[in-house]
Amino acid sequence: RLEQLTLLKPAKMFSYIDSNILIWVVCIIVMIYAVSGGLEAAFLTDTLQGLFIIILSIILFPFAWMKINHIYGGSGAMAPFRTLHSQLPESYFEIFGSPAAIDFTWYYIAALTLMVTTNVVIQPNSLVATGSAKGEYECRFGFVAGSYIKRYCTVLWGFFALSAVVLYHDKINDPDMVWGYATLDLLGSLNIGLVGLMTACLMAALMSTADCLMITGSSLLTHNVYRPLISARSEKHYVLVGRFTGCMIIIGGALIATQFDTILQLLKFWWELNVMVAASFWLGMKWRKANKTGAWCSITATALLFFVLPILLPTLLPSLRTNKDLLKTTQTQLVTRTYKAHEMDIAEREKEIEKWQFLDDAAKKEKPCPVSLKFGESFEKNYKLPRKAIFWTMGIKLDSDGKSYGSGMLNTELVVLEKLGFNLQNNAYAMNETIRILMRTIVPFLIMIIISLLMKTENNGRIDRFFAKMKTPVDIDPREDDKQLKLSYADPHRFNYKKLFPNSSWEFDKWNKVDTVGFIVSTLIAVSVIVLLMLLLWIGS
Repeated sequence: RLEQLTLLKPAKMFSYIDSNILIWVVCIIVMIYAVSGGLEAAFLTDTLQGLFIIILSIILFPFAWMKINHIYGGSGAMAPFRTLHSQLPESYFEIFGSPAAIDFTWYYIAALTLMVTTNVVIQPNSLVATGSAKGEYECRFGFVAGSYIKRYCTVLWGFFALSAVVLYHDKINDPDMVWGYATLDLLGSLNIGLVGLMTACLMAALMSTADCLMITGSSLLTHNVYRPLISARSEKHYVLVGRFTGCMIIIGGALIATQFDTILQLLKFWWELNVMVAASFWLGMKWRKANKTGAWCSITATALLFFVLPILLPTLLPSLRTNKDLLKTTQTQLVTRTYKAHEMDIAEREKEIEKWQFLDDAAKKEKPCPVSLKFGESFEKNYKLPRKAIFWTMGIKLDSDGKSYGSGMLNTELVVLEKLGFNLQNNAYAMNETIRILMRTIVPFLIMIIISLLMKTENNGRIDRFFAKMKTPVDIDPREDDKQLKLSYADPHRFNYKKLFPNSSWEFDKWNKVDTVGFIVSTLIAVSVIVLLMLLLWIGS
């Protein structure tokens, strides 16, 4: 009965504001200024909102640390770090392998990295942002630098969460509400408008992506779908169509967002969505034998297998959601870890002793009384990891009659593997998710490569013209850029000496000095993000 109730995921705390209403309010605000101002408004607001996101990442720290020093004693900048380590359990400082995040194994993170790296440039805003730069170097430097700034901000958000746990572990237990609760508690009492600033920062973080995708997505649809079908219209007409499609994109995004239970579920869907076109993008850019037939077969098959059928099948055949074979779960895992006792461990153990004292005699005989802990003492902690649904993206829930049913989309690829004889129940949940991610990443490429090899390669001048333009560096001076482009069109094989694989159909270029230095610096910055996280967790230990 307890397991059944757990499936319902009952909330222990409720917000005054309905999250669905908030989503629609944000959408309306985005539509008003994005439709009015277009791409220029999106760029200007994104720049301003980017600054707000940086402010958002640091504004709470000084107030949180002052309150930690006030409650737990101590003074100076180092005292809060020492308090974190003395109060929080050791498991909170585990980057990899923590039982609280057991699904994020090294192999799952590796598979996720492969998929996200493949998909990230497919977003409509990526090419518009890079294409809007004055020159080649400005584009590369600006896009990479901006991406890494966001990674540093993410580390700060995660580290603030530790401070919030120390302050509010006995007051709030819903992680989605911690930031708002902390904002009101730490900034509200000052009465100088900082809560309003934080609200503006959060709205900016939400809207900066929404308006950018709205503008760039509507541009793609207008110029590449609508304009070829309905040509010879005025620019005013196409602007109006672009505004309409932009609104439809935002409304569609809001409808999708309201269908998910958690941010993580929505994030996974967003990561995976672009697998439909990733193969067409990369192979079209780097392989001369890629053709339209292969691209359309890859897009269509991927969309059907991974998105249309997973949504359509349970809708047309509702019995699938209650099918016993499709309600299979992973096995319950018991994980035992050894830690040194900190203050929250000691307090938790005292609660366990208090609960034990209220048990009846029979229960006390079956379960011995827990032993009190002392600070710094080693002890073992058991974690019982719950069963997780294999075939449903949003897990297994209970209906009004108490019957289990699968929620979300059906993982069709895992259903196929199960039918082929693979026993997925014995796998860890992270392993099943890794298999699913790798299939969604690799299958589109395989389909396009096979179909393209079977079809006749296009041998007209369009391919030479395309790759000649691709290889010509963009110059800041428009006249010089036009001159270089004409030279490339006159001699499409002008830059063939750059090819990494000469006389092949693959268009990978050799690295020059800028490429090599840029890659090394980017790698070092990526390492520095991880080092910063480890350093923050080490200080005060």
